[in-house]
Amino acid sequence: MKVRLRHVVVIVPGILGSVLCDERGTRVWGGLPEGVRRLLQPGALDIDVPLEPVTLMPTIRLIGKTLAPGYDNLVKRLQNAFSNAKVATIVPGGGGGSSGNILLFPYDFRAGSRLPPNTWPGRYGTVSARRSTTGGA
Repeated sequence: MKVRLRHVVVIVPGILGSVLCDERGTRVWGGLPEGVRRLLQPGALDIDVPLEPVTLMPTIRLIGKTLAPGYDNLVKRLQNAFSNAKVATIVPGGGGGSSGNILLFPYDFRAGSRLPPNTWPGRYGTVSARRSTTGGA
């Protein structure tokens, strides 16, 4: 029997762990084909190129071998562990996010760890965190 998730889980990827798309919705970073293209067109990830984070990096496999572990297995394990798990992705513009208890928070890793001025909470919607009083983090 699965237990109920009583807290919100927020997953923030490490550097290079977000899928980035251009204004047309085409992946620029976030998988094997995109990684190979970046070797051929390194300027596509310049900070001046407008890109949006859309989700977390998936596991990259080639002929059955894992080349780079992604976040998909972690998310699946959480979904399988809890009966009420609901995944939502917080993206610029405020899309998604507020209705889940497992929140994925992709970000544009090219900008470092600082958010650009006037992006929070307007770009990402309203998100609050609180410390658990039941002994958990």
